[in-house]
Parts: sequence; structure tokens; C-alpha cells
Amino acid sequence: MAAIKIPERTSDNFGDPILKLLDIQAAINNSNFDVEKQFDFSECKFFNPFLLGGITSIYNYEIQKGNETGIIFPNSLSVKDYLDTIHFPNGFPYNPNKIDSFKESLSSFHSKSYIPVIFFPATKTGNNSSVREQILSAVNSILKEQLKLSGGVLQALYYMIDELTQNIADHSNCDKGLVFAQFYPSKNYMDICISDNGIGLLQGYINSGKYAVESDKEAVSLAVTGKSTKDLPESRGFGLSTSRKMLVNGLKGKFLLWSGSAMFIQTVENEEILSLEDDFKFQGCLISLRIPTFNNKEFNFYEFTE
Repeated sequence: MAAIKIPERTSDNFGDPILKLLDIQAAINNSNFDVEKQFDFSECKFFNPFLLGGITSIYNYEIQKGNETGIIFPNSLSVKDYLDTIHFPNGFPYNPNKIDSFKESLSSFHSKSYIPVIFFPATKTGNNSSVREQILSAVNSILKEQLKLSGGVLQALYYMIDELTQNIADHSNCDKGLVFAQFYPSKNYMDICISDNGIGLLQGYINSGKYAVESDKEAVSLAVTGKSTKDLPESRGFGLSTSRKMLVNGLKGKFLLWSGSAMFIQTVENEEILSLEDDFKFQGCLISLRIPTFNNKEFNFYEFTE
């Protein structure tokens, strides 16, 4: 058995949970294929949504591949209760045939400081597009109640969630995406994790045939500068580019994108693309957003929309 020890806690630093998540991904990638993996949360006392959202994605991808994978839950009952409340690791349950009641089923989260782990359908078959819209509408309703935001800042939040989840439906070639968030009222920000275990940016560009892309780093660079794999000029290919500019340049937040063996990080102070070792390869895409939650009256939503 390969025991993957989850850290006791992470700091408030934007990069700390990402560094810990990289170590967890490397431990998974370096373990034998036919050995059972166990995510050991026994000593955990505090979770950041970037870390927990990433672990949820990695865990579900291992399950998807048919690898025997388990969870050792925290010794602390209060921490275990939190994981149960957010429906880790399987996500908040819903019936796609009764999706109209989904918003009501999430009503208890309006008074909390987080939303549960929510998987949404990423394929366009059947009524999946309608189900996804209903799920994201419910998420937006919770965030509006929790954050007490209005005007352009609230518009920006809705825009980013809509665009980044729609990108998963448009480009990931997988069954589902994930969204998970935690609000920190005393610190005036919300952390949101959005991820999928699809084909990743590099394979998406290769499949499109539009660009001669040979590495994850090149693919990430194209994505964050708005180079779409789509042919139609009215496509949503600029969602990543606009979202990061809106978040960082407009709201003074922080943005991270991890796909394959490359990572893009943008803050007010810095912007860089990192090429990672294969040990740290993430299947699909993971996006981390740190969103300031005060009503910034100087922010103009329309300055950033395409």
C-alpha cells in the first residue's frame, strides 16, 4: 500500500497549498500502478480548497482509472464532520432528472462560508448542458448570499465561474468537472478551485490542429493569451485570458493554471509560466482563483470583457 500523507495544515500563502499538492501528485505518479493508494488525512486540522479540490480531482482520477484508492479520514471529529458536510470526495449528490430542485437542496449552504464539492457534467449529450447551467446557477446563488457582493465585482465572479467551467465542457473531453470554494470573511477573499481530469491543454491543441504545439508549457502559454482551439470568432476561447486579467489586473486577486507538466501563475507582482518535471504531471486542468471579496468601486467589469 502507498500511503499519501496529507499535511496537517497549509498557510494562507497562495502558493503553499499548491506546493503541497505538487508533492502529493508526485507521490501518486511515482507509486506502482498495481499498489493500493491511501490518502491519509489522519493528522489534518485545516484545509485550503486548492489543496482539497486538487486531492479530490487526483483521487477521482485514480478511481476512474480503476486503481484501488482509499481515504484515511481525520482523527479529529470536527474535521471529519467538515469533510462529510462538503461531501468529500464524491461530491454533492443530485438527480439530473430532478435538477430543478438542486438549488433548494443547497439552501443550507447560504449561511455557511463555503460551498460543497460539486461535480457538474462536462459532456454536451442529452440534457447535460441544462443540468450544468442549473448547478452553476445554484452555486452563484450561494456565493451571492455568502459574499454580499453587488455590481461589477459580482458580475466578474459570475463571469469567471461561467467561462472557466464552460471551458471544461468545450475542451476537456471528460465526463465531469469540479468546483469547490471557501470564503474567509476576516481576510476578505474567497479561494475557488475549478478542475477536470480531461485530455489537458496540450492534447486539446494537438487535436485541433490549429497550432504547432509540442509541450505543456507552450499549450498553457497559448491558453492564457487567448489562443482558442475553436474556429468560430464568436467562440469562448478568450475565457481564460479575460478571466485572469479581470481577476488580477482588475480585482487585484491571484490566478493559477496547472495542466500536464506546466503551470501559469499571475499575481499583481508577478507573472510566469513554469515547466515542471514529469513527476508533477497533472491529468487535465486545475485552476486556482483567490478573489478579493470587498466591493471595489473602482473596478469596471466592462473594461475587461471581450
